[in-house]
Amino acid sequence: MENAKNPIVAITGTRGKTTITNWTAHFLRAKYKKTKASGNSSNDAFLKLLLRLAEDKKTPAVLEISSFQLEGISTNLLPDNSVELSGRGPDVAVITNLYRDHLNRHETMRNYALAKANIFKNQTKKQALILNYDNPWTRFFLSQKPKAKVFFISLYKNPPTKYFLIRANKKIVFGDGKKERVVLSGKIVEKIEKLGEHNIYNFLASALTAYLLGISWKEIEKRAKTLPQISLREEVILKRKNLTVVNDSAGTSPEATIVGIRRFTEKGKIILITGGTDKNLEFHKLAGEIKKDILPRNLFLLNGSATQKLVAELKKTRYFRGAKPQIFESLKEILISVRKILDTEYYTPTTVLFSPGSASFEKFRNEFDRGEKFGKYTKQLFC
Repeated sequence: MENAKNPIVAITGTRGKTTITNWTAHFLRAKYKKTKASGNSSNDAFLKLLLRLAEDKKTPAVLEISSFQLEGISTNLLPDNSVELSGRGPDVAVITNLYRDHLNRHETMRNYALAKANIFKNQTKKQALILNYDNPWTRFFLSQKPKAKVFFISLYKNPPTKYFLIRANKKIVFGDGKKERVVLSGKIVEKIEKLGEHNIYNFLASALTAYLLGISWKEIEKRAKTLPQISLREEVILKRKNLTVVNDSAGTSPEATIVGIRRFTEKGKIILITGGTDKNLEFHKLAGEIKKDILPRNLFLLNGSATQKLVAELKKTRYFRGAKPQIFESLKEILISVRKILDTEYYTPTTVLFSPGSASFEKFRNEFDRGEKFGKYTKQLFC
């Protein structure tokens, strides 16, 4: 990839990067049919994409980049033709947001943010950087003085700049540096809003990236009607009368589980399956969300170091009210118990949400292995 001439999109952040990577590729296929999304996926690894780049110089490469991959990048240490990020800054870089995560590796939030900031270190003023104006850490990224032209996405604020894509009054408004104009409205915006607040951010980032690489708003609107479901990201794996089963195994932080609870609470009762391995994260906010929306009898916990921290936070809120936490050693045991509840309450619209909110390493190879096993047991017990 040292001499790759292809347009490069690089996407990082705590939440949403896999969805944005895949949705961006989906939009780009309106013009570049062979566009592939690659990076943090069990299906299409980064190295496979390197071979494709040598065969096709025009198709954009859309890459999901983790903080672990970024932490070694430095403008002082890397030669001009470095392999990382195709030997140059990405043509469009996206930082989705930043939340507490991976502190078992980075130790501090500042170190974590500095690793993420490396995504724009080698960019030039002819390239673009997309930041989430609503996320508090965006100010830190701006303090690192990115050279690229900065575009903001926002749901709630009007950025003090002429370059942005925002959701305002049920419309999507684009600022190109000269004027503001409504680029999307009506039913397509209503469709996106039904996917939850986090997915509105994901849509804004992916749509703006595609537009900056030459996809018209008309084509973006057309392809927005068929946005792909992302594997293990709030993935609906079973849907029938009064029952929806959601596999969110890639939700490896408490914030991810909070997002899932908020999205599916609107659809009726939730049975939440959560828990796993700790990454030096905090669980008090998740505990508050669970207390607000999940009955103790509908909370099923997969044992692990993060689970114990969550239980401790829940006890502080007197959530269990004298009841014993339902902690299990295997996913299959949990689903057998969930099935018993569903057999007696089949008439009540229910969403079974598997959103661990933590890592997987105490019981699984990774989040993909965990999600695959959840899908397998769901098929065995519910289909």
